[in-house]
Order: sequence, then structure tokens, then C-alpha cells
Amino acid sequence: MKKHLLALVLIVAAGCSSMGKKPQYELEVVTVEEQAAQAVNESPTDFIVQVPDETIAWERSQLFFSTYTSGAVQQEFDYPRPGVALVTKSREKDKYIYEIEHSATKDGAYRYVVSCSRNTSKHGGSDYAAQRNARNVARFIRDGNLELSLLDR
Repeated sequence: MKKHLLALVLIVAAGCSSMGKKPQYELEVVTVEEQAAQAVNESPTDFIVQVPDETIAWERSQLFFSTYTSGAVQQEFDYPRPGVALVTKSREKDKYIYEIEHSATKDGAYRYVVSCSRNTSKHGGSDYAAQRNARNVARFIRDGNLELSLLDR
């Protein structure tokens, strides 16, 4: 009994000694811009779109080219790589060259692979920005979200 009473007294005493102190919290403030950048940076550039969403995804890819590049798009029904049915590229007029590979999968869905590289004939741009652009465009094709503030043009 004395042991239990002593333990209770020690617990109460320890609790009383910290009563005047404010609890310590860590607070991280994340801006909308930081959230958008994180979402873009986590977006895969190689992804699958199921048939019900395929038409809108393809239309988004074409909308991106017509709105955010010089508009000169080269479509190749090329088969240098097995399974690639269509390659769409922006032309040399742009700061970055985009390539979207679009091919059917065995189960009837569609695979997209988005890439972006610096146009070496133009000044400016960076490899980091090109990779971020590819992720941003892939996210736009897949989900319909394009972060214009993060699109280096």
C-alpha cells in the first residue's frame, strides 16, 4: 500500500511540475505552391490509362501541344520500338521538345510515356526543368491538372 501511495505521489508531483509549461509542437506550413510542386514531382511519366478515360487523356495531350507549344506537332505512326503505336513530338521552335508515346497494352488499356528534353538549338532551360515539365504534362494528361506556374517555357 505504501508503495502504491508513493508511486501516486511521484506521478502527481511530476505532473504538477510541468503544468505551467506550454506543450511543444512542431508546425510545418506548406504553401499551395509547395503542394503543387510536390504533386508534380511525384507524378510518374510512364503510366496506364484505362479505356473509359482514354479519349479525354488523348485530347488533353493534343490540347497541351496546341496551347503550350508552338503548335507544330509531328505525329509518327512509327514502329521502331515494339508496341509503340504513336509518337507525338513538338518541333524545334520550342525551348523544350516534348515526346508522348501512346500505345495499347495487351489488356486493352493505353500506356503513355511522356518525356521532355532541352532544345539544344535554343538558349536557356535546364535538365531539371525539362524533367519537371515532363512530370507536369504527364499529370495533366492523366488527371487534368496542369501547374502553369511550374511549366518552364
